[in-house]
Amino acid sequence: MTIWDMARLDEGDVGQIPKSEAVIQLYKLLRKLSNGVSLLMFVMCAPRIKSTVPQNWKLFHEIICRRKVPIIIVITGLENEDNMDE
Repeated sequence: MTIWDMARLDEGDVGQIPKSEAVIQLYKLLRKLSNGVSLLMFVMCAPRIKSTVPQNWKLFHEIICRRKVPIIIVITGLENEDNMDE
């Protein structure tokens, strides 16, 4: 199993990598992988979840992965929440 960690897409242009460059790097990486991608983990930190999450999901699921790769959502940062399920 190989795991790749990519830059966050919602850092904006003030982050380490602008969103447009992060998307380009991700696309190039996925196209270079000889065996393709078996599973994509969409990891989000609860305190940092933004309104752009649905757009990013669509970008990954429909455009980059062409609806052919299963995607799971992992939400971190819930340890201080009263009810993590909410």
